Amino acid sequence: MFFRKKKKVRSQSEIKKILRDYAEALIIALLLALFVREYVLTAYRIPTASMVPTLKVGDFIFASKFPYNVKWPFTDKRMIAAEMPERGEVVVFNCPDDKSSHCIKRVVAVAGDRIQVTNHKVTLNGQPMQYENLGNDLIKELPGNEYYSVFRESLGQVQYNVLLAQSQPTESSSEYNFKVPEGFFYVLGDNRQSSDDSRLWGAIPVSDLQGRAWLIWLSLDWFNTWGGNRFPSLRWERLFQSVHDTQVQK
Repeated sequence: MFFRKKKKVRSQSEIKKILRDYAEALIIALLLALFVREYVLTAYRIPTASMVPTLKVGDFIFASKFPYNVKWPFTDKRMIAAEMPERGEVVVFNCPDDKSSHCIKRVVAVAGDRIQVTNHKVTLNGQPMQYENLGNDLIKELPGNEYYSVFRESLGQVQYNVLLAQSQPTESSSEYNFKVPEGFFYVLGDNRQSSDDSRLWGAIPVSDLQGRAWLIWLSLDWFNTWGGNRFPSLRWERLFQSVHDTQVQK
């Protein structure tokens, strides 16, 4: 003879306690997520090619807010004064033409620097930056890659990759000469011939800084699709890669 195990019937008070425990855990998780988003990390998607080869269309990144954008809750007042970004850093800031949107570019000059950009190449404080041609392996999946090369742009210890046309004009076709005022910084896109940046906007006030680009946590390749062109491929090699580690890849 078999006896069925009697099901335990929970009392109303036990059910309420379980629901309360779940609700408390959910509220704590939500508050923690809000805290992290407000004070630690914010996620962004890269929609344009202006930062190729460092950031590609379809990259999803985290940006660290500390120490640029730590504010008191429910206010626009900063807990600490925003630090000036360093040359070579990739930063997120309020777009000059739409403060409700965010832009991501590379800092190439800070307060007091004299910057000159001629044919998309930089001279900083009278010193031309050095350019080493790395070929186009890093952009081989991009349409028209045969017309462009990745160059390592460097001056002293600061170095990163930029995208330039393989054939540069012999004469100056465009020139920008600017001295960065106090409390501002100057940004350029790594894709020099396809970027709205300080050449158009002028210097960016440090008060508009939102964070420092930190990590690529997902990368979707919409140039290589599958499933009837409905789904992007995954760039496995870019997952969980530091944004600043991509700048000197060969």
